[in-house]
Amino acid sequence: MLIAAITFLAAGIILWIFSFFMQDKFKNMDQQIEQLTLSTMQETYTMNKKIKVLEEELLPTTQRESKQNRSQKPAIFQKVQKLHQQGYSIKEIANETGLAEDDVYRVARQTGGQR
Repeated sequence: MLIAAITFLAAGIILWIFSFFMQDKFKNMDQQIEQLTLSTMQETYTMNKKIKVLEEELLPTTQRESKQNRSQKPAIFQKVQKLHQQGYSIKEIANETGLAEDDVYRVARQTGGQR
């Protein structure tokens, strides 16, 4: 019985000493997860910066296109808007352009209201 106890004690001490030299699998896995998280965060940050740069490059282009679309309105609409901004009444503009008063009213409303 004494020999069995001494054998178990010796085996325990040998395994305990051996455990100091073994790699901890959970520690290794923890480091890999941390590296993966950091690389994912770096990639996300880089992608967000690139998206922001692209948006800034495309935004002025979009604004220019919308200004061009506004200026490409038919000449009659531009004339109605100009006369309305100068203070002419709906009837006067209708007589000048040959449009119906309802049409003149609608175009004038688009430019900022009725006078």
